[in-house]
Amino acid sequence: MNSFSLKEEEIKDLSAYSQLPERLRVKCEQVVDKGVDCDVFGVRDRFSAIKQILHGRSLGRVIDLGCCSGFFSLSMLDSGMATNATMYDMNDSSLAFGEKIAKALDLEDNADFEKEKITLDFVQKLQPVDTVICLNLLHHAGVLFDVDIVQSIGWGEYARKWMLALKKKANVLILGVGLKGKKPVNWDVAQFDRALEFFKIAESAGWKMVYDANVWDIRRYGVTKANGKRTHGIRFNARIDFLRRQIQQKFHLKDSGEKLNKYHLFIMEL
Repeated sequence: MNSFSLKEEEIKDLSAYSQLPERLRVKCEQVVDKGVDCDVFGVRDRFSAIKQILHGRSLGRVIDLGCCSGFFSLSMLDSGMATNATMYDMNDSSLAFGEKIAKALDLEDNADFEKEKITLDFVQKLQPVDTVICLNLLHHAGVLFDVDIVQSIGWGEYARKWMLALKKKANVLILGVGLKGKKPVNWDVAQFDRALEFFKIAESAGWKMVYDANVWDIRRYGVTKANGKRTHGIRFNARIDFLRRQIQQKFHLKDSGEKLNKYHLFIMEL
């Protein structure tokens, strides 16, 4: 590992998605504990699930859409899960931080960061690889990009087109979707049912689901027990949990899983 140092001012304005891969995090834990390391989005929980579910499987060439600072791709490269990665994002600071991490881990020859606005048209024009990662992007369609398309056909149909496009680009898809009250927009599906509905969208596009879990469930119950809990588990218990959270939000009660509960991880293959 190359020399690496980190100052608090370097990370104070970065997204909580800009986590450090494990080797660097241990080295800089006193600094990152005051910054992005709060991990309010469950970034490390997600990677723990990805690593466990895809253990022993080579992910080969990776494309990372909306990569932030490339935590997932760089962690995969550093652990030997992937051979090379091309990572796309729009934020200059995040990309620069990712390049610094790649240099510290001696991954510069295997990691390429590109500034790019991701749209359905961009995805359709991508060259095929082995694995696509897209963990914080699709639920922003209709707000940050492809506004006209989502308004015209609805987010559900837009997501299906996205999944069909990705089917032509990779054999493995690691996808995260924020299933919030106001996002995705223009999708007339109750918040409680959105994980299952997206599950159906993915399968209708030809993807086989390997794993799906709410990020809060991963942290709360562990990787294995979280699998399918919101889609094919005991949905009555999940509904009670959902209603409890709605009450907590209404009365502004503290809930440690409030943010994590809004995100769902899907791992798929063809």
